[in-house]
Amino acid sequence: MVITKWARDDIYAEVDTVVAALIDPTLDPFEQVRLLDSLRKKMDKPTINVVFKQRTDADTNHLRQFYIGTVKVYPDQTLLQDSVMNYVFTRIGNIDIYRSSDRFKLPFIVRNVHLIPGARYNEKDYYRTVNTFNRLGAWQSVDVSLKERYDSVPYLDTEIKLYPALKRNLKIDLEASRNIADYLTTSQFFGLGVNLSLSNRNAYRESIQTSTNARYGVEFGSNFIQTLQTNLSHSIYFPNLILPFRLKKSTLENITNDRTVFNINGAYTIRRQIYDVASLNTSWGYEWTSKKINWQFVPLNIEYTNLNKKDSLDKLIANIPSLQYAFNDGFVVGMIGAMSTAWKKNNHYSNLKIRVEESGALLGLVKSIERNNLFRFVKTEVEYKHFINYKKSAWAFRAFAGHGFVYGFKCDQPERNLPFFKAYIAGGPYSMRAWQVRRLGPGSSILYDTTNNQSNDRFGNTQLEANIEYRFDLTTVAGIKVKSALFADIGNIWSTEYSDAAATQKIPEASFNLSRLGKDIAIGAGTSIRFDFDFFLIRFDWAYQIKNPRYSDIKGGWLYDLRLLNGQFQLGINYPF
Repeated sequence: MVITKWARDDIYAEVDTVVAALIDPTLDPFEQVRLLDSLRKKMDKPTINVVFKQRTDADTNHLRQFYIGTVKVYPDQTLLQDSVMNYVFTRIGNIDIYRSSDRFKLPFIVRNVHLIPGARYNEKDYYRTVNTFNRLGAWQSVDVSLKERYDSVPYLDTEIKLYPALKRNLKIDLEASRNIADYLTTSQFFGLGVNLSLSNRNAYRESIQTSTNARYGVEFGSNFIQTLQTNLSHSIYFPNLILPFRLKKSTLENITNDRTVFNINGAYTIRRQIYDVASLNTSWGYEWTSKKINWQFVPLNIEYTNLNKKDSLDKLIANIPSLQYAFNDGFVVGMIGAMSTAWKKNNHYSNLKIRVEESGALLGLVKSIERNNLFRFVKTEVEYKHFINYKKSAWAFRAFAGHGFVYGFKCDQPERNLPFFKAYIAGGPYSMRAWQVRRLGPGSSILYDTTNNQSNDRFGNTQLEANIEYRFDLTTVAGIKVKSALFADIGNIWSTEYSDAAATQKIPEASFNLSRLGKDIAIGAGTSIRFDFDFFLIRFDWAYQIKNPRYSDIKGGWLYDLRLLNGQFQLGINYPF
């Protein structure tokens, strides 16, 4: 015997398929017979009733195309608006401007409005208008409102209210520094400096930003005043691309944050009994963003450094001939191109930067100029950073590779190294922290360690470096976040060095060679205590030389003279990368 279980839903489904009259106990039996007979006939020739109905029209208000109506711009609004404020009305094209002052040039304002009366409304134009005024810097707040108006066609009337920021800003900074084991002397220096900065957010009434910086510093040493430094710079940021030709409208629509940058900088340094150096730099370039990539192109970059050597420097050059390539007059005329981009996925953040700089490619074709103070080189750099962030800790990775190809001549002799103000350096609080600044390299060469003065700067044409940090929080003291880190630095610099003044005896340990990479690589590791004040971070690093290429012939340089107190202390501001 098979027992079938019936659920309530099964019974309801069965009832729905049966004519209700057949199971009605009050119905006449003869009527039920008639119904059964009609059902048998339908089974022989089953039929179905079909009904055709016309669908109602779609709601036309669900999606409607709007056009830009009136456009009103208020360029100088105040947060506390005066109810009796009198506006001066001006119409430029089809755009109405209501102003209460002459802070801004009206054509400049109209040029940055991308919502044009009569044009079809596009959300992209709305956001482009908002973002353009926000980035210009002359306004602290931007409000763009749209109001529907129905006429023969639906319109959106636009009001753009702009609230100006403070025009000028003056800032004075005092700084102090300590320099131990300087590269030209073993003395200790204590330095004081003052920085004066004046910025203008609305120069020439067109939101052109200018920045003027002046610095004066002095270093005290064994001879009381050891160094005097003065620096003056001025930068102008135009809020658009100033080009000798017009860009297509489609091109302009795909770029944001575009600006033109002009910079001029002059500096003069007096180092008693060592050298006097004067430098001048000027450049003209462009910056813009397209498809989440930030671009920079400097078609004209001019740098000149004039060095007046003193007796102490001449004696050092006599001991180390390669210093004559580092300390000399330099004349750079060339171009710079760079790009950077960043992307994020969950708690992973990455950043990539590529930079190319050249000097003398065009001007160097003039032989009389090339054979004198013009440097000719191509310098390429690639930097990649990756961060994995957790609630109270993070992993940080960095990889850097840079190389300068030198191909010019000076006094009929081929140039071999980059000028000292363009060369790569290693060591210090931001690079290879187990070594003092400019004290690592080149390669596994011991040239700089065999002279009477072992505190000379080392410069390179090539640099490879990789860094890793595990960062974590410790505690909070009086509102200050105390953090720590474990880190490791791997890398070195390489250059072309000779042991004689005639440059005939090359030092292979100083040059980059893949076959020697294992010997030349330096490794440092350490820990850190960091105090995070939110707006800046003070970092105290302590690192050990795990592998020193200078001692590569002694157990490969691993753990050479490693002792508890034989580490390197570094004081840094903000993160190393």
